[in-house]
Amino acid sequence: MEEYYSETPISNSKILCVGAITQKEAELAGQDAPFCDGFGYYLYIVDSANPKSGAQVLAKVASEEAAQNLSRLLSSRG
Repeated sequence: MEEYYSETPISNSKILCVGAITQKEAELAGQDAPFCDGFGYYLYIVDSANPKSGAQVLAKVASEEAAQNLSRLLSSRG
């Protein structure tokens, strides 16, 4: 489910994303994000300089509509 609604650069290598994550990414988030079950949409950060580090999951988004709205908000700030 590698579906991205948006990607917003926040530094030279870090990207703030809104979208779905895989079950494996959810497992890697582990105790840092106990709300992360791999279903639905999430707000997360990826490091393009270190792609093997996995995603830093910040929050679960309540619905697909909320993910779309959050994506629009973030892209309008860019």
